[in-house]
Amino acid sequence: MKSLTSSLSPLLQRRTVLACAALAFSAFSHAQTDYPKAPIKIVVPAVPGGSADAIARIIAEELAPALGQPVLVDNRPGAGMVIGLTAVEQAPGDGYTIGIGPRGPIVIGPTVPGGLPFDPRERLQPIAKIAGVPIVFVANASTGIKSVAELIEKSKANPAGLNFGSPGQYTSHRIAVELVGVKTTARFTHVPYKGAGQSIVDVLGGQIPFAALDLTAVEQHIAAGKLNALAVTSRQRATLAPAIPTLIEQGQAIDVDSWLGVFAPKGTPKAVVDRLSGALEAAFKRPDTQQKLRRVGLEPDFENADRFSRTVDSDIKAWRELRPQALPELQK
Repeated sequence: MKSLTSSLSPLLQRRTVLACAALAFSAFSHAQTDYPKAPIKIVVPAVPGGSADAIARIIAEELAPALGQPVLVDNRPGAGMVIGLTAVEQAPGDGYTIGIGPRGPIVIGPTVPGGLPFDPRERLQPIAKIAGVPIVFVANASTGIKSVAELIEKSKANPAGLNFGSPGQYTSHRIAVELVGVKTTARFTHVPYKGAGQSIVDVLGGQIPFAALDLTAVEQHIAAGKLNALAVTSRQRATLAPAIPTLIEQGQAIDVDSWLGVFAPKGTPKAVVDRLSGALEAAFKRPDTQQKLRRVGLEPDFENADRFSRTVDSDIKAWRELRPQALPELQK
């Protein structure tokens, strides 16, 4: 028996095929432009109270009215942020689960023991870069160290060098200090902490002489004179504390930045990616929303999905070239 289309004339066959294709495209297009139809979840790979959590709550507040659906924050801390980021990676690529991705776990994590167990370029879809996170070197005021030059001098004068703290074993904070040591032959010994809290307690108490931490975590102690701010690690001074010089200004050709971005599972439809990225761009280009970021110690630094994808690729490539210098113990 002949099929329906085979019994039609060639012209009618062509029209039938085109009509079916148009219907299929219309249904697909409608499904994408109709997004979202349900609440959206933002996974935060950290405990409440830190920079990643703060930015997620600002995003939720901005996205909900823009997209017409509730946006819920889901904290999934643990394992150096691996638990939360893996939850995003394993979620369906439908736009209803997105997550906050800090630079360290995304860029450094896949190349170190216990880090991210997958390549984020293959398993995550960048949606937008939202903000920079200023990193600052701080020394206990009683050490008398007030500059990077004095830090280097003190470390070389001490046969055992100087211990320093950071929020974790393989963070951008640690990498910045290690690079100063490599380039100047200063002797620094890393003391990793599980988050910033205890490292702040120990540098204030003198158990460690200095630390590399988020500026927002220590700015009150700098203002109180308990900690001396030595340098920020970014290429430019932080607008939150413009009096603190950069490493570059102090003769160290080192630029280690930290950012917070939004990611979705790989395979999320482009129309959904564009919708999310566009809504975030509209929100975070507004001065009032940028001020919300500054109030929690973050530097507004928006990039849309395409630009942020290039940033992630570039940062991963640069880090893999730098890794042998920054973490020589992993080369043994």
